[in-house]
Formats: sequence, structure tokens, C-alpha cells
Amino acid sequence: MYVLIFAIGFIIGILLNIVIEGISYNIIKNNKKDSVK
Repeated sequence: MYVLIFAIGFIIGILLNIVIEGISYNIIKNNKKDSVK
């Protein structure tokens, strides 16, 4: 039971990490576009 909870938490953590990295990447990309203007 505990292993299942740990596995689910681990997967959710990885997905959140990917989403946060993608958002921060888009923000950096947008900032670079703005600074070029």
C-alpha cells in the first residue's frame, strides 16, 4: 500500500517538475523576445 502511494507521489512529482520547467522555459523565451524589441 505504502509503495503504491510512494509511486503515485513520485510520478506526480516528475510531471509537476516537467510542467514547471516547460513554463519557466516559455517565460525565458518570451523575455528574450521582449528584450529583442
